[in-house]
Amino acid sequence: MRRTLPLANFPLLLTGLLLGCSSDIDDLFGGTGPGTGGNEVGGAGSAAGGSSNTGGQGGGGSSSVGGAPVGGSSAGGNSAGGNATGGASPNCGDGVADGNEDCDGGDLAGASCQDFGFSNEDGLACSAQCTFDASNCAPVCDGQQVEPGEACDGDDLNGVTCMDFGFVNPDGATCNNCSAIDAEGCQATCGNGNMEPGEACDGAVGMLFSCTDFGFTNPTNGAPLCTNCVPDPANCVAVCGNMDLEPSEGCDDGNTNPNDGCSASCQLEQDSCDLATPITQGFGTTQITGTTLSSAADLTTTSDDCGVSASAKNKVYAVTVTQGGFLTAWIERAGTNFDTVLYARTTCDSDASEILCSDSSLIEQNNFVGGGEVVSFPVADGTTVYLVVDGSFSNEEGDFALNVDLSTGQNCFDPIPLPIFAGTTQKVLGFTNGQTSTAAGGCGGSFTDDVVYELRRRTPTITNMEVNLPSGQTSYDSLLHVRTQCGSSNTEVGCSDVGGNGGEQLNLIFNMNDTRFMWVDGDQQASGSYALTITPSP
Repeated sequence: MRRTLPLANFPLLLTGLLLGCSSDIDDLFGGTGPGTGGNEVGGAGSAAGGSSNTGGQGGGGSSSVGGAPVGGSSAGGNSAGGNATGGASPNCGDGVADGNEDCDGGDLAGASCQDFGFSNEDGLACSAQCTFDASNCAPVCDGQQVEPGEACDGDDLNGVTCMDFGFVNPDGATCNNCSAIDAEGCQATCGNGNMEPGEACDGAVGMLFSCTDFGFTNPTNGAPLCTNCVPDPANCVAVCGNMDLEPSEGCDDGNTNPNDGCSASCQLEQDSCDLATPITQGFGTTQITGTTLSSAADLTTTSDDCGVSASAKNKVYAVTVTQGGFLTAWIERAGTNFDTVLYARTTCDSDASEILCSDSSLIEQNNFVGGGEVVSFPVADGTTVYLVVDGSFSNEEGDFALNVDLSTGQNCFDPIPLPIFAGTTQKVLGFTNGQTSTAAGGCGGSFTDDVVYELRRRTPTITNMEVNLPSGQTSYDSLLHVRTQCGSSNTEVGCSDVGGNGGEQLNLIFNMNDTRFMWVDGDQQASGSYALTITPSP
């Protein structure tokens, strides 16, 4: 992760400029003595001096010429002298910087943005109060010194080092476009006993980790090490025979008896494929209750359909069909008490032979809900398929309820059942080659081989579902149409034909009953293979 310090507020250090004048000392600070002409001409009070920044109190002679009217309080005294109120010079706005003015209009008295710490001299202005306005002065990101408004510039990091990011070694920080300091180049020093960014540990693990953090049951059976600043459970010891599958165990059946599939040291004597439960499946549905608690954890899935790699205990069923058709399997939510994954293979111990994988993602009360997985695909007569019930994470195990169905999908008497569970995007495979034409939609499909599915809502909160035939996974000019009653064309609620291989899409609303009948059909008597996806909402 890239770490940066945010741009701090760099105050502008305003430098006062002393503007020179051609006046003498009395003009600058005010005079109080008699005028040079005695009684004739009194000394006029200065307009710039005294405590009010407006001038001292003049003192003149006694005559009418040099006295009060000229050098006294009327001109040099209280009227324009020390007792007057401070503020802008009365001359502000005449375009000439004089008196107590920093500037006046375009007269900046020789000042520029450089006097305010910027390298570019342009941008300084004069306010209406004849004071400097540096708001338009802009820093130049030129690899030189830090200017106001910059966090850094080139190698000048304004005193910031990697230590400000929690590292011991100060070297490695860089300047990112003068706006932030980048700590990506900072590196922790493993082995110095200091926890630095990027290290999970350094030196003794202490209270940071225990063996339970790595899947072990007993936290006192050994202690993790810190290897290359990463916690290492090499010293943790599993407890064989406690029904908890721990790291380094191939199985744990709750005892330490040999010759029962799991050895006295909790290693497999037979793997899951050797212990697969055989099922002979004809047309119809078989209901199965099972458990993974006493099973091995030797199968995983890396399928893109699931997006997970299950490493929990798993149970395998070897399903052999007695007729060709469509095999559909689903895990019921009722009767399932852990977060499950369901996948099908043609070879039990081969990831490469995987046909489909399903992993529901429904969350209730901050936990994933078990069950809801569905897989469906065509099978030939006599085929054996391996169905694997697995856990989504290493600690997910328990009881489950599995249904396995074989249907023809040829008509309303034997549609392919697809239960629709919330949180589950289903992907089913099929083909229309060799099927029969049992129905047509309002947008086409007459006299073209088709396959019919029965979509039944299993979660009452589902309000609609989106059905798609992805173009990249459909090999023929396809078509979709849906009814609420299988044998009645008058109950059609959607038909889609985009003209081409796949691309059809329907959004089906559940506003009448819980069942929809859907035909994957073809246009102009076309047939072929397809992949169908169904996404319920919410």
